[in-house]
Amino acid sequence: MGLFQKYGHPELAVFGLKPAVASLVLLRAVKQLRQGKAIDLTAQDDDALLKGCECELERVPSSTCADHLGVLAWFYAGRQVPVQQLVWPSLKREFPCHGDAAACTGTAG
Repeated sequence: MGLFQKYGHPELAVFGLKPAVASLVLLRAVKQLRQGKAIDLTAQDDDALLKGCECELERVPSSTCADHLGVLAWFYAGRQVPVQQLVWPSLKREFPCHGDAAACTGTAG
């Protein structure tokens, strides 16, 4: 938290990983931002966010932030800030939301 305030970068959200792995991923991302770099989603070396795994950053609709990231509202005193979620492919190498934007935005039938 504080990435937008300090670096002008959207806040990052990581779900579905063990806490220790999620923390490592976020620390690697912050390290890149501190160095003045964009977050490298293609790195395969020690700076890779998830070694051996292709990743993407997906925009999180502001309408869902309050439901899942309420602490951001507290930190930013209710001001809306951009949020991106780190996503990775399934075992079938399919990313969530690819080909089904309605499912991704919660507007599916």
